[in-house]
Amino acid sequence: MTAPADRDVVYIVKASENNPELAHSLRSVAANLPHRRVWLVGYRPRWVSADVGYVSTIQHGPKHANTWHNWVAAARCADISDEFVLFNDDFFVTK
Repeated sequence: MTAPADRDVVYIVKASENNPELAHSLRSVAANLPHRRVWLVGYRPRWVSADVGYVSTIQHGPKHANTWHNWVAAARCADISDEFVLFNDDFFVTK
């Protein structure tokens, strides 16, 4: 098992520019969770920093199908740490 600071944080993100939950969640991770790098899988809103990694996927199916494709893309991405913390945009770290 890797140390928390050696793990990436991976978000499964729907195709939407209007996502204030994601903004709050990203801030909570930056402030409260040791990690190596943050990745967005599926979609990256324009307002997200270029420092955040991104894995693009095609989002054209039903919600659950899109989520499944995003999970698979994250697992297959060689740049993402083998062990990672999986987040959705409504997850927040308070401590």
